[in-house]
Amino acid sequence: MSFQWPIQPPPCQDLRLLKRLPLLHCCAALASGLLLATAFPPLEWWPMAFLGLVPYLAVPQPRRLRWRLLGAYTLGFSHFLVSLWWLNQVGFGAGILLALYCALYPAGWALLWGEVLWHRKPRQVLREVAPSLAPREDSSVAPGASLRVLESPRRLVTYGMLAAGMWIALEWLRGWLFTGFPWNPLGTSQAFSPLRLLAPLAGAYGLSFLAVMANVFLADLAAVRQPRRSLPPLLALALFATLWCAGEARRAIPTAPRPLRIVAVQGNVPECRQWDMGILQQAWGQYAGLTREAAAQVSPSPDLFLWPEGALPCELTFPPLAIALKELLTELPAPLWMGSLDERLFPGDPPDALPPVFNSAFLLTEDSPVLTLPSALRTNYYDKTHLVPFGEYVPFGETFPWLKQALGMGRDLTPGRTFPLFSLKNREGDLFPCGMNICFEDAFPGLSRKFVRKGATLLATITNDCWYGESAGPRQHLAQAVMRAVENRRPLLRAGNNSHTCLISPKGKLLQPILSPTGSPFGQGWQLYSLYPVAPHASQTLYARIGDALPIGCLALTTLILLALLQDTLRKKGRLARLQKRTP
Repeated sequence: MSFQWPIQPPPCQDLRLLKRLPLLHCCAALASGLLLATAFPPLEWWPMAFLGLVPYLAVPQPRRLRWRLLGAYTLGFSHFLVSLWWLNQVGFGAGILLALYCALYPAGWALLWGEVLWHRKPRQVLREVAPSLAPREDSSVAPGASLRVLESPRRLVTYGMLAAGMWIALEWLRGWLFTGFPWNPLGTSQAFSPLRLLAPLAGAYGLSFLAVMANVFLADLAAVRQPRRSLPPLLALALFATLWCAGEARRAIPTAPRPLRIVAVQGNVPECRQWDMGILQQAWGQYAGLTREAAAQVSPSPDLFLWPEGALPCELTFPPLAIALKELLTELPAPLWMGSLDERLFPGDPPDALPPVFNSAFLLTEDSPVLTLPSALRTNYYDKTHLVPFGEYVPFGETFPWLKQALGMGRDLTPGRTFPLFSLKNREGDLFPCGMNICFEDAFPGLSRKFVRKGATLLATITNDCWYGESAGPRQHLAQAVMRAVENRRPLLRAGNNSHTCLISPKGKLLQPILSPTGSPFGQGWQLYSLYPVAPHASQTLYARIGDALPIGCLALTTLILLALLQDTLRKKGRLARLQKRTP
């Protein structure tokens, strides 16, 4: 008689559950994806990061690969479709398209987790195939592979760490592959919770690691109902987080004795998709007017004025703008720090060549060469190094020119290659090295870390989030900046064109945000910030020293696990084939 997979389940299985398991699995995946999305703005239910995966983890994994694959992708897509819905305001269904891509990473984790559980159940599978090989019955047999296969507390902790490691490995890979989109790793959901104080240990990825471990322990408690093996590691995790955060909250951070006084201006200029002289005049009127108002009212005079990215929708070298800026700078008592597009020819380029365009930040005085000389002479500037795909350049645009035309992108911007520090000076002559992020660069933890490793005593972000209106996008973007400040334990000054201009303390507190008369962060105005950079001798955090060593190590481990699973699958197929031949 040829071998056939048994139609009837073993007596200890529930036939009704077996039939409904694929549907339950997909429903649990949908519930987990939606719960994870609620941990991020606009709802900001941050405890959901520690609870959201429980439905998916508690329901057994179906036997058939196609059902596990469907459930895995449902988990990822439902999460990202909701959390990135604000991106649809840009057009082209951008939020939906990006969710289709980003869903692959949680789906990969879910699929790997299902395979790991099924490969922890080899004896039970063999009992179902050939009961004579293992006459002893085992109560852990279930309609699918569940947390029951982890028989002991030690295995539960080990596999909890394994699940967390695979999760952050794929999160890190999402932030690197195809130039990367590291938006909203699970740990960033804690940006507005006390648990953000854990970030100096291993960054946002370390928080993701702890969140997934907590999900595994809670799912085990819900599904297996053995408190004696689930509660001890869960309580140990909670105790560690509580004690560490309490210590960090009380810890004093050494700062410079004298502050740096900066006036940040938020003009709330409307988006400008194409060149429009009227919008340029409106933007100049708002920013120049607010800056002159601040200069007249602030006494003693500030050390610096700060404008965000996209304050003026044209190149810095546009002649009428350069003249107006030079006149404004002669009136101001301090330099102007601002973001702008910049066309630049380099020595050796032909005079009639099309100059590359950079998204840059400049520290301007009335004598700045960029305003007076039409050449590549530049001082006190930083060129954005990580450009936004389909926003600032079109991937493969040279290969597929029709793609640029369809998107209406025009010329691609050119990325910068260096990471210079701005030397900011206060009235007393103290110098403070500062690292600058432009727009979505603050979503990349490694960029801020590079500045800190080079000696930055404070950080800054300038951004233009007017493309997303009053959606959840700007608040999610603010959460990225909060994590960069806490990870590196450096104050961070954030200037937005339409929202969320504020000072972020080294412990992640939002200080002196610019608000509209109704209390909304969306509006226009200016604010004076007395910013105390950390002292030059202040120690660097563990994350600043080791960077993303944890997720990179977990990625290597995940790769080895994947190879082992493939090898084990091939070996099992061989064993089943031999059993088939031996069956009479």
